[in-house]
Amino acid sequence: MGNFVAGKQNIGVLQQLAVWQNTKLVLDYTDLLTNILADHVSQSVILFVYRKYSRICHFGVQFLDDSLLEGQKKSHNELQDKLEKAQEKERNLQEETSKLAEQLSQLQLKNEELQKSLQQKQSLLEKGNEFDTQLAEYQKVIDEMDDSASAKSKLLEQLQNRVVELEAALHKANEAQKTANQETKELRRQLESLESEKTREILTLKTQMNGAGSRSGKGDELESLDTETSLAKINFLNSIIADMQQKNDALKAKVQTLETMPMDFTKPHAFDVLTKRKPAPRLFCDICDEFDQHETEDCPIQASEDRDYSPPPSEANNNEKERKLPAPRKYCDSCEVFGHDTSECADDETF
Repeated sequence: MGNFVAGKQNIGVLQQLAVWQNTKLVLDYTDLLTNILADHVSQSVILFVYRKYSRICHFGVQFLDDSLLEGQKKSHNELQDKLEKAQEKERNLQEETSKLAEQLSQLQLKNEELQKSLQQKQSLLEKGNEFDTQLAEYQKVIDEMDDSASAKSKLLEQLQNRVVELEAALHKANEAQKTANQETKELRRQLESLESEKTREILTLKTQMNGAGSRSGKGDELESLDTETSLAKINFLNSIIADMQQKNDALKAKVQTLETMPMDFTKPHAFDVLTKRKPAPRLFCDICDEFDQHETEDCPIQASEDRDYSPPPSEANNNEKERKLPAPRKYCDSCEVFGHDTSECADDETF
């Protein structure tokens, strides 16, 4: 009886297990219980237990099927929710992937543009470096041109100053030319006047010499004095004529030099047209007893066919009157005229 009670208690346990456990565990425990009861109870008890247990098992299996179906539905719903969430997440990921792909494409395009821009900037940088090099060379050329321009400006200033000096010198030369022309005209006038006076004196002297043979006594002495006076006057006039002739020639030479002067006024001494020269040997005529007129062989008196014949002078006349050579005449190398020495010259004008 005690075993039976224990068996019923075990059957209750089985019922609880049938509710909360799966069919396999119940069947396993039933087999175990069958083995236990086989040793202590009779076959009728075992059959009773088995029948009761079969009903319980049928009820438990049905209950387990409903529980499992509900759990599966619940699990299915949960899985469906998870699937929907996963699908939604997948859609979101696809959309995000699309967006990222589009952004990646845009970034690639921007990258290509940046690469092109970088290449252009590098090209511009290289050109800028070349431009800087050329600019430095141009600056060097400009500096050299500035230096050259400064030098040329100084040279231009010097040339302008030289032009001013040359213009002043040219004005001075023109004034000197005018003065020389006026002096030449004056000297020509004086020369013509002296030539006329000389001619008159010569004619007077010839007349007196021709009439000297018919005179005697005191008249001879007076005529001799008049003759000496006339000769001295003629010599004086000849010297004056020679001085004026030389001065006239010098002025003519100056005028001719100024007229034919080269136009290169840049030379420092372009207006120094006159140079000192050695005076020519003085002319002397033994017949006329005169300097600076002509040589003896060129004497017009000797060549004249209508010259009155006069006997050669006697020794008495030669002893009474000795020919004296005049003292050396003073000559100025600066003025190139007779009448004063170079040291006494006061004419410092330079043409």
